[in-house]
Amino acid sequence: DQVFYQKDYDISLDFDPKVIIDCGANIGLASIFFKNKYPECTIIAIEPEKDNFSILTKNLNPYNHIFTEKKGLWSESCHLEIIQGEDNLPWSFYVKPTKIKSEHTIEAISIEEIIEKYELKEIDIIKIDIEGAEENLFQKNVEKWLPFVKVIIIELHDRFMPLSSRPFFDILSKNKFSIYFMGENIIATQLDKLN
Repeated sequence: DQVFYQKDYDISLDFDPKVIIDCGANIGLASIFFKNKYPECTIIAIEPEKDNFSILTKNLNPYNHIFTEKKGLWSESCHLEIIQGEDNLPWSFYVKPTKIKSEHTIEAISIEEIIEKYELKEIDIIKIDIEGAEENLFQKNVEKWLPFVKVIIIELHDRFMPLSSRPFFDILSKNKFSIYFMGENIIATQLDKLN
């Protein structure tokens, strides 16, 4: 409903994105929306939860130039424990770092590592819906990847992780971003990257 009917990711751009990173890709619907709107783009879809990732892989299989990572997104390499949300819904969970690697933990990847792995020169759109992990993402090592990004589409999660949005807004205030709201998302465009 949010992706295809409410069109929460149908933003207006004056350029055609070449690279999109879908962080918290769930079952791949946002990636499918972006791929249909921008058929020439490359998409990197990141999703940590194994059942979601299995469906995501099937959903994205018909498309070219979509790469998938069964990992959590974090500010640095580590292992993450998946914690089920209180409402116990399959899409409602969050992650926290752990020093113990086990069959119940997942590997985390940073945006810097994604840039290096895929040899990216720019990230035209980064969509971030990572259930509160945005707090960590914007707290550490941001200077290593933010200069690559033109547009951020982010859903914040203060409703169940109070103040988790503060690092994001701190970063916006220190850089030249223009923002507006669209559905549950904030669209932030880095003005220096559009010149």
